[in-house]
Amino acid sequence: MKYNYCTLFDKNYLPHVLSLYDSLKRNISNFTLYCLCMDDESHQYLQRIKSHSIIPISYRQLESHYAELLNAKKNRSRVEYYFTCSSAICSFIFDSYPATELLTYLDADLYFFSSPVPIYEELKDASVGIIEHGFSFFGKRYLKYGRFNVGWVSFRNDQFGRKCLEDWRKNCLEWCYDRLEDGKFADQKYLDYWPEKYSGVHIITHAGANLAPWNVGRFRLKLAPATHQILVNNQNLIFYHFASFKQVDTNSYITNVSKYLVPLTGILRNNIYIPYLRSLIKYNEVLSIKFNHKDRAEAKNSSTKNKLKSASRNLRKFICRDHIKI
Repeated sequence: MKYNYCTLFDKNYLPHVLSLYDSLKRNISNFTLYCLCMDDESHQYLQRIKSHSIIPISYRQLESHYAELLNAKKNRSRVEYYFTCSSAICSFIFDSYPATELLTYLDADLYFFSSPVPIYEELKDASVGIIEHGFSFFGKRYLKYGRFNVGWVSFRNDQFGRKCLEDWRKNCLEWCYDRLEDGKFADQKYLDYWPEKYSGVHIITHAGANLAPWNVGRFRLKLAPATHQILVNNQNLIFYHFASFKQVDTNSYITNVSKYLVPLTGILRNNIYIPYLRSLIKYNEVLSIKFNHKDRAEAKNSSTKNKLKSASRNLRKFICRDHIKI
């Protein structure tokens, strides 16, 4: 079986995408990663490396295919426009590569630690595959932003998969903003309604799929004695979602697991975050990137309430040792 994936990113996330690609190569023998490059620099770089498993797609190609994106682009922030394009790139690939039977959208900040075959075995003939956030106790307050996470979303090229995808694309064109409003949030909260709205939707339950800062506190991590494979409640860790992993200095990052009162120690630090950090540093050096800038900045407010929140965040980071440097 050939596995088909797509992702989108700009030059600031190019080290993440190259790390994602490396992790796929280590764990899958036959795959294609369609890369929607949201700027010319990242597109030109991927064209130069000429990998047979990577197909670079320029944002210009997508906007030519879906001209209505240009109107959406005028009234959204950069990150909101990227959210808008996540569904569009999936539709574009089905239109441009009609032989594609099953396509999975991946966030650019995922990293695979073992084969995803168990996920596909679980999906079977499902038309759509989605994964719950599965928030830990200290993350449940974020459920209002969506039951499901867009980090992994699979669509089959059949009647039900295409219907769900096309509706999502149109929904995101109409409204896709980085705020909660009338039961919507970005491209993500639309997924809340899919299990009841569409036939053939499967909710992926594998414990090792989409482990992330918001849910890792729920699970028991250990290493398999013979292979040293990372186990999540006795199931292989398939991929980890490095959301909110932010550079603060040269080779120095904040993981933000402290946001969920998770200590950055043991296997989580040494076997999950350290390998990923080493990969990012390697590609930062290859690309001559000194600092990775993130566009989704938190709003600044000087009120007493927000000062207290900031102090609380700093205390959690200190207690959870939420700083990593090599």
